[in-house]
Amino acid sequence: MGRRWPIAICGILILLSGLKTVPVQADQVPAGQVQAGQVLEGRVLEGRAGPVQDGDTFDLIAMGGGTVRIRLRDIDAPEDDQPFGDRSRRMLEDLLGNGPLLVAVQGEDRFGRALADVRAGPVFVNQRMVQLGGAWAFEDRLSDTDYLLWQNGARRARAGLWRDDPNLAVPPWSWRRGMRPPPYPPAAPRPQSFSASPVPAVAAPLPASAPGAATGAATGVAGFQCGTKTVCRQMLSCEEARYFLTRCGVGSLDGDGDGVPCERGPC
Repeated sequence: MGRRWPIAICGILILLSGLKTVPVQADQVPAGQVQAGQVLEGRVLEGRAGPVQDGDTFDLIAMGGGTVRIRLRDIDAPEDDQPFGDRSRRMLEDLLGNGPLLVAVQGEDRFGRALADVRAGPVFVNQRMVQLGGAWAFEDRLSDTDYLLWQNGARRARAGLWRDDPNLAVPPWSWRRGMRPPPYPPAAPRPQSFSASPVPAVAAPLPASAPGAATGAATGVAGFQCGTKTVCRQMLSCEEARYFLTRCGVGSLDGDGDGVPCERGPC
């Protein structure tokens, strides 16, 4: 019985020598072509990040030189013209970095982009975008309900897009249909109505005896009044945002502490 062990081990080694490892398919993406997700479904690509379109879409420069338009699966980031849209894009750029990426393609969306799970080293990028408040869980198209748990955690922590009032945050899929939160200014200016006695745009200065005239803290020369507005989306001009920051002490208007309020609008 003991003599059979060397023979058995030799047989196993012969079998193993005939096995082949499955290589990463990224080097088979033709150079200079944008590949559709349907062509790449089920493949794991390796490469680095190219241009980032928004917080859920970027171009993968695959090994071999081909380019693949990647759409992160299970998440939906704010649109470019939506609050936090620009910061969401920069957040994805930071997570992708300049290092190697592993991209597991799961299918394609209706625009032909490859739906994928993306890893940058040990970081699962799809997950981190939701945990950091850079994107929403794509609730109608989830393959993993853990995204809802990660989103709830970001919302409780007021992270990223949840920093202001979470109840006013509009999902990107609703934003694309034209939904806006009540305090958000209209996209286009309303037509002006003219009358024989137009109302002056700037309020008259307070009399010296009027309450608040001595310090100017309650009401400004432009008619702004402390205590009435607290978030950037309520500001109709940069002048108004600066007034509420410097005169009223609304520090939340200057998120990065550089002295310039509401840099994503209206300043």
